[in-house]
Amino acid sequence: MKKKLLAAALLSLLAPAAKAALFINNTSKCTVQVRVYAHNENGKACELESKIMTIPPMGTIALNNAGLVDTKPGWEKEMKISGDPKAAVWDALSFHNGSKTLKVGVSGGCATVTNGMIKDACGADLNVKWSVAGHNILIELYN
Repeated sequence: MKKKLLAAALLSLLAPAAKAALFINNTSKCTVQVRVYAHNENGKACELESKIMTIPPMGTIALNNAGLVDTKPGWEKEMKISGDPKAAVWDALSFHNGSKTLKVGVSGGCATVTNGMIKDACGADLNVKWSVAGHNILIELYN
């Protein structure tokens, strides 16, 4: 419950500064590795794929805009946000457990579902949920 209140507070604080902030909350008992996908304002869905981001148990990543991924962790193929990074659009998140990948996100993009379940690296069922809160995205990873 405290994590959800914290996420709601962060969403409200960052909302005025960005077209869409992205919050990834890992409340599971296992470290997770994820990638996020985005596109430039006039680009096509999922044209940008991040390098791997590691989130410890009970950890959170908050990205005010997609331009923040340019430097850490970076985009695959050395791609960069073109134009205003605040205008870039978040499309999806993928979680890979070594043998299977689950991708959640915006319908019509490169993801086919907004939530799903997959085994995490610790062997437990991991729920992955993509939610829209105003203009912001909240992704929850939980057991």
